[in-house]
Amino acid sequence: STFAGLTTPVRMHHLILMLPGAFFSYAIAVAIFGSPRTIMIPIQLITLLCFAGFAVAGAWKSERNERATWTQGHQLEEKEHELEHTMGLATGMQAIASRLCDLVFQV
Repeated sequence: STFAGLTTPVRMHHLILMLPGAFFSYAIAVAIFGSPRTIMIPIQLITLLCFAGFAVAGAWKSERNERATWTQGHQLEEKEHELEHTMGLATGMQAIASRLCDLVFQV
């Protein structure tokens, strides 16, 4: 489950659904087939839950960073569009001013 959490490009809410599946599949396999070290079963389940927690924490942090990067990129695109619009207005006003100044100086 940890490997799936670190390598599978899924959103956080999908990962939370995948992890209980891994936990319960292990618990069912131990219940059906048994374990050579039955004393270690609680420790193995706790370790599996810890790894699942690490996978969820890593996926949450990764998704948070991806969303922040996307938001910054989107804001940058909006600013670039606004700057291009402002530059177009400035260029147009400069062209009008240059025509008017030539007309005023001729009079």
